Amino acid sequence: MNTTRHLRVLATVAVVALGAALTVAAASPNPSAAAAPSLTSGSTIYLPSGKAVVLPKDFDKLTVAELAKLGVVPNMNNAGGASVIAQPTPVVQPQSATGCNKQVCIMVTGSGLHITKWQSTGASSPPVCTFATFWRNTTILATTPEICGPEHTTYLATKANMPMDFLNGTILCNSWVSIAGKPCETVHS
Repeated sequence: MNTTRHLRVLATVAVVALGAALTVAAASPNPSAAAAPSLTSGSTIYLPSGKAVVLPKDFDKLTVAELAKLGVVPNMNNAGGASVIAQPTPVVQPQSATGCNKQVCIMVTGSGLHITKWQSTGASSPPVCTFATFWRNTTILATTPEICGPEHTTYLATKANMPMDFLNGTILCNSWVSIAGKPCETVHS
């Protein structure tokens, strides 16, 4: 990837479209990677308000409009709210846990139960309008603003209001609307 074109997020939560294509290869088995909580048709998810929602079909098959009808919208205003600001600069950041599933990756930085940074990328070949979702088990902690990009675009999202402490065994996951994949990592002491 051309780092001069890489965009670094300087806001609390950001979504960035990169100008170059990025192919997310299937990740090698990661012993710290967690199994994604089920987001298939009939599964129950929880909105930041605590409201339970039953998925009418698989989460990764729902459109932005269908998610809105369920109450899952871009830039959900909660303890993990979002705003968008970005500027070009290379990114160098060590991660404590990383993993990819299909076209989505998760990067978590921290020690034990204390997480200092949580990011995700989503790569799309066709043009797409999307937003990222940050999950704690089956509860949505935050969503980013919606962003639309041209073909061969990689999006980057950074969770707001970090650092955060999580319970031992908490599963953190990321997903992107209209981009396949939901990688997860388990927080442990």
